[in-house]
Amino acid sequence: MSHVPPGVRVPQDRNLIGVHGESVEKILRQKLEGVIPQEKLNTTIFMVDMNATQKGVGSAELLIGQGRNSLTDIERQRVQRVFREAIQSLNESLKKENIPASYQPTG
Repeated sequence: MSHVPPGVRVPQDRNLIGVHGESVEKILRQKLEGVIPQEKLNTTIFMVDMNATQKGVGSAELLIGQGRNSLTDIERQRVQRVFREAIQSLNESLKKENIPASYQPTG
């Protein structure tokens, strides 16, 4: 899940920023397999808040919603580390497609 702020004026950029946020979440979940128990991942919602006004530039913050199997402090730290890796992976992937990207993690 991702969120794009209302200040993005170009509709195509708004759509791409949303897709980029969804991509970060997908990469994050893939990288967390085997790191966080699956039963916890199944009940955890990740939302990437894309604080960008144009495609490829801005920050991204991870918001975590938890179900009955709460993450421990150590697991939350791991999630934040992997989140930073996921953003870097997205930036590298976009650059390979000749799309300038310099998203940065916040939070």
